[in-house]
Amino acid sequence: MRFPDFDLKDDTGQVLPSSLLTNMHFIAVFAPDLSDDTLDLADQFDVYYQKLIIRNIITMVITPCSQEDIREKVLERDIKVKMMSDPGNELLKKCGASGRTTYFVGKDMEILAQWNDDLIKGHADRVYERLKTFFKPA
Repeated sequence: MRFPDFDLKDDTGQVLPSSLLTNMHFIAVFAPDLSDDTLDLADQFDVYYQKLIIRNIITMVITPCSQEDIREKVLERDIKVKMMSDPGNELLKKCGASGRTTYFVGKDMEILAQWNDDLIKGHADRVYERLKTFFKPA
């Protein structure tokens, strides 16, 4: 299955079109809100930020919240991963998913792995362990 095309705003208001991610891998983590659970999840992925960026893997936490609300939380918690706004959960719906869903997307926009994981604690660890099977050690 192919990950849908998108144009999402990050916390600074910059639009990220999916076309800029051509020839890159990325992780798309959908979250329903900006609750402590969502921010804790972003913090978990921040732990792997350097290891993923070395492999040219972008991590995005995508919520239906406004860019302004996301910006406030990014600054408050010093979040490194990209926090993106998906008003109305349009991209989530295009993916045919709901709730907390994580995708690992390949260079050709093909979905390589998917997690439907409501367990926040350890989610980033589980995702990273699975991703390591796709790559040689860095």
